[in-house]
Amino acid sequence: MAFNVAITCRSSFLSPHPLEKTMSLLADYENSIGNNFKGLETFKSLGADVYEWVFKKLSYGGYDLQIRFKTKLEQQGADLIKIIPIATDSKASLSGYWRMAPNSQGTQVNFNAKLIGELPLPGLMKPMIEPIAQREVQKIFDQYIIHVSDSFNN
Repeated sequence: MAFNVAITCRSSFLSPHPLEKTMSLLADYENSIGNNFKGLETFKSLGADVYEWVFKKLSYGGYDLQIRFKTKLEQQGADLIKIIPIATDSKASLSGYWRMAPNSQGTQVNFNAKLIGELPLPGLMKPMIEPIAQREVQKIFDQYIIHVSDSFNN
């Protein structure tokens, strides 16, 4: 009786640093993700740039949901870090990227992510729950962008 929800998050921010330094800061995954994604309960390295993400529980109407998944973070060239989902028995996956482009003030960073998750709720609840889930997950990603961009400016 569960249903899937797909949530796409897109955002951008300006890093005051040149492209190489911005890439280096983002590629320090434990810091750039683990310390700035405030919705994360744990962000654990499994080696070879593979990470397990476990988010804090979300509660709504007596239902608890904890999003967890594994990804590989892969630097491609000088301006791209990809988020590649790893198949597990988890009911969620994340894919996406950070793409960087130099500009006159530093580096423009574009973040694009797609979270797909299964909600263990009756399908009849989908029209009511889906917008709430999208809003709550978007808040988590928006807070990440604020925190990571602030960390680049400090």
